[in-house]
Amino acid sequence: MGSVYFIEFAPGRPGHFYILISNPTSENKIIISNLSTSPGNCGDNYTITQSELRCLSHSSFLRCNNTEMRYCNEIERLITSGKCIKKATLSNNILAKVQKTILDCRRVSIEIKDVLRQQLEQST
Repeated sequence: MGSVYFIEFAPGRPGHFYILISNPTSENKIIISNLSTSPGNCGDNYTITQSELRCLSHSSFLRCNNTEMRYCNEIERLITSGKCIKKATLSNNILAKVQKTILDCRRVSIEIKDVLRQQLEQST
C-alpha cells in the first residue's frame, strides 16, 4: 500500500504513474489510482508535488475518476515483463490524504470505497 509505479498497460498507450491505494482483497484485487498532468473532472482533485514524491518531474493530480480495482496477478505480470516499475513509496501522511480524497470523491465506485473503508478500519 502506498507504492508508486510507472505502468505501461498496452503498446501505443502512454504509460502513467499509479499509486497502489489498498492492500490485496480476499479476491486478490488491489485498488490503484492514476496520477496525471491534468485534473480529473470530479472537482476534488488532490495535487501531489515533486517535494512530496521525488520521482515526479512536475506536480501531478490524483485522478480519482481513474481509480479502479485490478487483479494482483495482472500487476505482477506487468512487473515481471518490465512494464511496471516501482518508483517510490508515499509517506503515511500523503497516503492518508490520497485515501481520504478517494473516499470523498463522488465519482469513485461504492465497491472501491467499501473495500478501502474496510481496510482502513482494520488497520486502526
